[in-house]
Amino acid sequence: MKYLFVILTVLTTYSHSTFVTQSYVDVARPIEDANPYIDSLVYDFQTNPDRLFSWAFKGTGKQDEPELSDVDVILKQENSKNTILLNLQKLEYFPDRKYSKMIFNIDVNDKPRFKNVEVETYVTDTMAGFNRNLRLDFKYGGSLVKIIYCNLHVMPQSPTRCRLEVDTHIKFGWFFNIFITKRMYRNVLEWRVERFMENMKEIIESSPSVSKPDSQPLTAQRSNF
Repeated sequence: MKYLFVILTVLTTYSHSTFVTQSYVDVARPIEDANPYIDSLVYDFQTNPDRLFSWAFKGTGKQDEPELSDVDVILKQENSKNTILLNLQKLEYFPDRKYSKMIFNIDVNDKPRFKNVEVETYVTDTMAGFNRNLRLDFKYGGSLVKIIYCNLHVMPQSPTRCRLEVDTHIKFGWFFNIFITKRMYRNVLEWRVERFMENMKEIIESSPSVSKPDSQPLTAQRSNF
């Protein structure tokens, strides 16, 4: 059997009021080398998301952008990578129930818009044969977002290679549906998904052996993502 290995593919579609971003990347390491980093991804996500910005989410925080004049404000909103930023304020992890409660402030166009938005996050980790499947669900009871979840699949491609696939699904509520275009969504999220996949590929391939990155909790810092 022959395998086609590509560096990275990412695509965003919009259907039934839902944005779906899909990406996959082939990694020149067996799945056994990828799994410890997937373990750390889940652990850090649930217990200390700030830590992810030092490896899996590296380079995906708030971006430096040039100041534009007032006449360019619409263009700025369309092309800005910082149109929507989630500022993590507090996190509680409940290991016995395997979920986290996160509290965010949401900035829109560099201005605080929504404060103390509470989200519960759940991670489901299953195996189907040799394939590993994770689902990250975000439970939010307000009207800002109706649906948000992410699937991550890790699949062996050969004895020395594996593939990472991710798909994110977001259906906004009435407020964000008013002004978020497909182009704006791509500028806010799509490149961050791409950077995440690049980071995962690089860190797995650069590991000399099966080894998990240090996942000890760090001192919490305010993060933008």
